Amino acid sequence: MINIGYDGFNSYVAKNFYNKYKNKYKIYTFKSDINNIDKLKAFINKKKISVFIRVGALSRSKCDSYPKKCLSINYTANKRLVDFLKKKKKIYFFFILFFFFIYY
Repeated sequence: MINIGYDGFNSYVAKNFYNKYKNKYKIYTFKSDINNIDKLKAFINKKKISVFIRVGALSRSKCDSYPKKCLSINYTANKRLVDFLKKKKKIYFFFILFFFFIYY
């Protein structure tokens, strides 16, 4: 069976993904801080994740308000995750980002 891990569990996309595929795959939710790469590595290794889906990110409005936090979550954490997964064999990584900009 394929073990799928994902973050961003409060998002619309993640909730719908889980509900649609929970009976077909073994799905694990990473609920810790994505910036804690050691916890993320331990999660991936312990659960024997073969597919990791990165759904969580800060929105544009939060990035405007918290630029350092935005850089940490939307860039640095993703880079660390990708660097780690590149060293692993047979782990697929999907990064799903949605940007909705509304201008008045």
